[in-house]
Amino acid sequence: AVTEKMAQRWKEELANRRQYLSYLQSLQEDISVSLHKIQTERETFLADLKELEAMVGGRSSVPKEHVYPKFEDAAISWLKLVEEAKVVSVRRATLAELQGHAASYHTTLTADSPIVYAAKAQ
Repeated sequence: AVTEKMAQRWKEELANRRQYLSYLQSLQEDISVSLHKIQTERETFLADLKELEAMVGGRSSVPKEHVYPKFEDAAISWLKLVEEAKVVSVRRATLAELQGHAASYHTTLTADSPIVYAAKAQ
């Protein structure tokens, strides 16, 4: 027989699991956005470097008016990559913290609970 106390506990467990899932899904979305930003900015950075290489190549001198803007573009792309790496690091730490809390939470209703077997038998 299911007591009121058991039913209340199961409601709390369900709310906990739903909240945990919601946090994980939100984190997954954030990571997908970061991945896209990193891929896009990496392509921009590599393109900037390629343009610089083509511009400078084997020349002994190049007008600074042409080269400086390209160096600035490459530097901006690099700094954006560094910032996104920091964001990813924070998300990694958040995931580790979430996983730690998930491991410390013990559910009373599991697939091998006697009440689950009894319900399946009916």
